[in-house]
Amino acid sequence: MIVHYLKLLWKRRRRHTLLFLEFVFTFFILIAVLHYTLNKVKYMNEPMGFDSENQYIANIQFDRELLKDSAGFFNLTNKLKLGLKSLPEVETVSVSNYVYPYGNAEWYTNNESDNFSYRTSYTQVDEEAINAYNLNMVAGRFYTKADYIRKKVPIVVNQAFVDTFMEGKDPVGFVLTLHGEDAEIIGVTEAFKYNGIFLEGEPFTFYPLNYSWGNSAALVIDMKPGTPATVQKEMHEILKKELKHENFSLTTLDDLKQTFNNRFWVPLIGMLSVSLFLIINIAMGLFGTLRYAINKRKSEIGLRKVLGATTRNIRFQVVGEVILLMILAFFVALIPAVQIFEFGNLITDYSTFITSIALSLLLILILVLICSIIPSQRASKLMPAVALHEE
Repeated sequence: MIVHYLKLLWKRRRRHTLLFLEFVFTFFILIAVLHYTLNKVKYMNEPMGFDSENQYIANIQFDRELLKDSAGFFNLTNKLKLGLKSLPEVETVSVSNYVYPYGNAEWYTNNESDNFSYRTSYTQVDEEAINAYNLNMVAGRFYTKADYIRKKVPIVVNQAFVDTFMEGKDPVGFVLTLHGEDAEIIGVTEAFKYNGIFLEGEPFTFYPLNYSWGNSAALVIDMKPGTPATVQKEMHEILKKELKHENFSLTTLDDLKQTFNNRFWVPLIGMLSVSLFLIINIAMGLFGTLRYAINKRKSEIGLRKVLGATTRNIRFQVVGEVILLMILAFFVALIPAVQIFEFGNLITDYSTFITSIALSLLLILILVLICSIIPSQRASKLMPAVALHEE
């Protein structure tokens, strides 16, 4: 039966060329879009590890001359903290470098060693970061001022760091080399996806700002729930007074989050819209092609009924030819899709890639079945005498 359908498709190849190409192009686009979408959905389900509500980021350009002197720098930051905490709406203030959530900054460090190798993104924050970000500790604790007198630099890593580099090891108390110094892990946070919900969580490290305060660039300000936006004016005045300039910006973390995530929402919505447009085109093409084919093949259908073909046989032939055309297009689209994704290193997870292929086939198969039901029903109800008489 399949061989017979192949012969019929080959004889009518000119009629089916456009529909076949639409199938091929749609399969290719669907595989790409579904792979991208499924990856993002998978990343969206990962824990963020920090709060973005009721948080402000003050991006500050500290005086370079001031950053050369630790006493002057910490005197200024203490004044900034005290001034901001004098507002009843402010809970906690933490000093940070350029790496904060949705800040478009990434710092990485690594160590290649026979004893312990790793690669991690990191930030430099003071001891109040745990409260400013509302971090969720899963092991140990966050560093405090009392830890700064240790011989080893106290650091905190996230669970992704432990899962990636420390399988079978107890992270708390583990000593590694960081920036050429001995560092001791004293705590593990659940996560810290500072680059948003659409990117994969990666190994991350919190490094005490006291050891590298010259890179300070921001304040993370945790506010009480329900704080009105009008408090920004008071915060601005305090920052202006202590810094003695207005070369800073004050933004809610939610606003930074929305702006950052729009870079992913826009292409995602665009790709899904293009896929929907292609699916609608295929549906319209199927209806038109099948209706035209049935009108042209009335005599063939009538003759088959005279020779004993049942209503079910006619329906199966109409649907079967389209499904076979779809399957051929699927394999034609699959060849370049696999090649491009494999050699272009675009496959981040093979299970997700295989799922996207299976879903694209399932979606188009459902579409074909839906679009061919009405035309196949119409063809199966043709009376042999009427069909042959019209010819």
